Amino acid sequence: MAQSPKTAWQKTPEGTTDWESVFETPETGFIALVSQVPSIEALKLAATVVIEKLFTRKADTAERTKLIGQLDDIIAKSGDDFAAAVEATARLLRTIKDTRIEKARAYIERKKAGAAIDRRTGLLWKIDFLLKPAVLFPVGGLFIAALAALMFLVLQSTFGPTKDITPQRPEGVVERSIPLETVPPEDTAPPKVAPPVALIPVLLKTFRWPLLAQGGTGQPQYYAVVLYIREREESRLICRRLPKVLDTIYQSFNTVMPISSAVQKEELNQLQGSVRRAINALLPTSVIMSVEVARYGEKGFRVANLPPFCNLPKRPPEEKPAKDKEE
Repeated sequence: MAQSPKTAWQKTPEGTTDWESVFETPETGFIALVSQVPSIEALKLAATVVIEKLFTRKADTAERTKLIGQLDDIIAKSGDDFAAAVEATARLLRTIKDTRIEKARAYIERKKAGAAIDRRTGLLWKIDFLLKPAVLFPVGGLFIAALAALMFLVLQSTFGPTKDITPQRPEGVVERSIPLETVPPEDTAPPKVAPPVALIPVLLKTFRWPLLAQGGTGQPQYYAVVLYIREREESRLICRRLPKVLDTIYQSFNTVMPISSAVQKEELNQLQGSVRRAINALLPTSVIMSVEVARYGEKGFRVANLPPFCNLPKRPPEEKPAKDKEE
């Protein structure tokens, strides 16, 4: 395996390493290279090189030792089953990939938060001249005078003289009491509103767009497509038709997404609506309530890394059937 420097790895628009590309790119990604070896011995050697390339700092020694130990356990448990060893090694590398993706996302969030703090600090320096005594005392005097005038107006309107505006009854007119009809009090209670239903995400595998590089400096990007449904059982309608669903999504990519220019937020929004309509038209009933498309490196990037690539989050304990709880 070529010992390419880390600086040669593809970057995301935010400047972090594109870990999805580093691991998953066909023929050149780490997982593809490890899967092409001819024997279990070569598999162990190639995976060890990948782990050592990723964890090179002194602080990574413990993590590197732990991962190589897990790799040794995988090779030992697989025995002569080469296919099982390749699959288990790929799962181990994808675990490393997911950890790196999450660290990159957290780094971008901290970087954005730090930039916001810098901007606010710069604003405070701009208004620092207001704190100088030559400016602070006159401005403070004007503020106190305005506050005193406001208090005077409030007291005058509260305790000032008032006129008696009670209407006077003319002389000779006798006041008679007229019984009033009993009117039930109006129900002023606000109408009850049903709480919003929490939608359930269905995770699909990574989508690469464009499928082929078009030349120039533009590089394909990876996207996560998450489908949201109301009931967990509705996911069967999607997962049983997964090949057609994935093909439908790629057709929406081909229709909406540009190939030779950067993707804009408006185009992502248009793609989400196109995917929702196309999949609902494919299913016996419309179960897709909304669709989320997120680029690699964004907060909403979530994918199913393992077969069948049509996964739901684990069911919360309070939602499990009573039979499962007894068992």
